[in-house]
Amino acid sequence: MPISIKHFRGNANLSSEEVEGLAQLLAAVQLLAEALPLTDGVPKLPTFIVAELPDPTTNAGGFAFASDETGGPTMVVSDGTNWRRMQDYVIAS
Repeated sequence: MPISIKHFRGNANLSSEEVEGLAQLLAAVQLLAEALPLTDGVPKLPTFIVAELPDPTTNAGGFAFASDETGGPTMVVSDGTNWRRMQDYVIAS
């Protein structure tokens, strides 16, 4: 069953700002999933080694998979200045 914002509304532990943030994140993930190529039904991010990630200034909001990131392979996102690890927002290295 697809996740919708209805899953988050009515949760007494979430503020309205948190629910709105989750709604925006969910919308972004759904758009990303629709735009990516699928392999066996799984969306695949473009893969790079960190040294060859595209220019972050022209890829703000972009996602990629860094195969040789410190600590192991991980998803990265461009903040418009740097590529950052998704799990802790540290600059990819």
